[in-house]
Amino acid sequence: MFGLGGTEIAIILVVALLIFGPNKLPEMGRTVGKMLAEFKRASADVEAAVKREMSEAEKSAGEGDVNALAADEAAKASTPLAEAKTDEAQAYDDDFEYEDDE
Repeated sequence: MFGLGGTEIAIILVVALLIFGPNKLPEMGRTVGKMLAEFKRASADVEAAVKREMSEAEKSAGEGDVNALAADEAAKASTPLAEAKTDEAQAYDDDFEYEDDE
């Protein structure tokens, strides 16, 4: 569990008990537990969606076509970023006038 041993966890719990007190600690534990459960649920949903999309892509196209499709999608995704960088550079150049050394 995150590379923590029993001793480290016990020290963290004692410090948390001292800082937050015995009344607030159970409430915080419930909140953290709910957050972890929601995170696990969300990550499982994302993983299932990715697997579903990949299986649909494999069914509709051959294995080589899936790799080409993935490369095309990656190129499409990087295009807006490249355009944004170009627009930002142009805006920066427009803000400053360059003087010629004559």
